[in-house]
Amino acid sequence: MRVLIIEPRMQGHHGIWIDWLARGLMERGLDVTIGTVRANRGHKIVTDLENANPKGLLTIVDLPLEEENGRSQGVIRLVKSEYKYWLLFNRMLRAARKLSPVDVVFVPYLDYCVHLIGLVGSPFGRLPWSGVIMRPTFHYQRVGVVAGATPLDRVKKASIFRLLCNRTLLRCFSIDELLVRYLHQGTFRCRRSIVYLPDPVATISDISKKEAKAYFGIPMDCKVVLVYGALTYRKGIDALLEAVGSPTFDDTVHVLVVGCQDAEVRKLLSSVRNSLSLRIHQRNSHVTQEEEMAAFKAADCVWMGYRQHYQMSGVLVQAGVSGVPVLACEEGLIGYYTKKYGNGLVVKIADIDSVINALMHILKNPGEIAANAREARNVYRKHDVKSAVESIANVVSGAGTI
Repeated sequence: MRVLIIEPRMQGHHGIWIDWLARGLMERGLDVTIGTVRANRGHKIVTDLENANPKGLLTIVDLPLEEENGRSQGVIRLVKSEYKYWLLFNRMLRAARKLSPVDVVFVPYLDYCVHLIGLVGSPFGRLPWSGVIMRPTFHYQRVGVVAGATPLDRVKKASIFRLLCNRTLLRCFSIDELLVRYLHQGTFRCRRSIVYLPDPVATISDISKKEAKAYFGIPMDCKVVLVYGALTYRKGIDALLEAVGSPTFDDTVHVLVVGCQDAEVRKLLSSVRNSLSLRIHQRNSHVTQEEEMAAFKAADCVWMGYRQHYQMSGVLVQAGVSGVPVLACEEGLIGYYTKKYGNGLVVKIADIDSVINALMHILKNPGEIAANAREARNVYRKHDVKSAVESIANVVSGAGTI
């Protein structure tokens, strides 16, 4: 059986999912074709997968992708973007079939064109398919998550309902447990098509805190605030730096920034001067699993003061698994679960004094949050890669060629 996995991007969680999913399916003896865009052909994740393919189970298909011009706004831009990816998915399947038969398609991030699939149908014709949705927010206010409603919520909700009724859909996974619970409690006839998939993270290594700090060149006698992942303005790094750089802030606190930075973040970090610049440690590159483990082991607190990020976060899960407290935004699932499990504090990111006070409270009172951090660790242990691969493999391997 051959599974076509489609992922146009390799940044952040996109590449991580491709890596563990492709390896996991091949370990189970399934043939895998990865469909991605041409610019990713030399990416480390892709080349590592190609090199780790002794049994010849892996094939790579790459196609060009046009960049968006950014001129349109709102619903028009949404439709144009989703149509672009809908067509790309269709072309990926046709290109893959030229190399070998495809039995089933899996899309780790259906949000590229999830609403258009719901409205016009699958881009894969009669071929069975499955995937993961990560970004729906239409249910948030109904389940107690802090997030603003949008005029498009009704349309997006209707399109998700239509997608779940698609006849060739095997199963739709969601990393949002609240969404699955919300749909299953209703009378929606296709609600059983969606299943919860705990957002998977890698297991923790046995590296010591001393070794982890030394790896990043951080003094042992300082506290470390970690900022991790795909680093953009929305991660609120400017607010963190303003707080840590305050004259009243403890200058033994260092900031560890790990992950690929966009141009705005690079410019921000390069503009830091004076003594604060000596307390910032950076790893601006694709992060290996070993580096990820070292980053969380070195951390005394994980910064999650994100702006307009309402969806689930793998960083939140990794912090929970690692037993590291978080300083989080109030909004979205990050704020919801931080308040629910108590393994950190939530603040208004625009209120720098609140950020300073909360951050120093976490760093100076580690024992206060330790018990809650242990509880969160137990909860998040179900978010392991092995279980996620097994759930997905069970769905895709049950499909036959159509």
